[in-house]
Amino acid sequence: VVIGKTTFDEDLNDYGTHRLTGRLRGLVDPDLTVTGSSGGSAVAVAAGIVPLAIGSDTCGSLGTPASHAGIAAFRPSPDTLPYRGARPLNPDFDTVGPMLAEAQDLPLV
Repeated sequence: VVIGKTTFDEDLNDYGTHRLTGRLRGLVDPDLTVTGSSGGSAVAVAAGIVPLAIGSDTCGSLGTPASHAGIAAFRPSPDTLPYRGARPLNPDFDTVGPMLAEAQDLPLV
């Protein structure tokens, strides 16, 4: 069941500030910013809104937002998981992977 969908704005900078919605703050420490194109997904998991999220990653957009939000993520090798429904930025590096509150739950996904 899809609860929500995050989008990446080409104007999003390295500091996680969106030109329309502002800064994506961390839940544990609001002074920290959750960066990366999967930042909204990471915050939704960290807030307990969803039990897991699927993020995309070309160069850090799973691990970086997950670490900033205090959750776990797994970046599989490209072509390990289906990319159906995602729009690749760079097919040689792009992959999709899960984000969860606890690392021990990653093998279940």
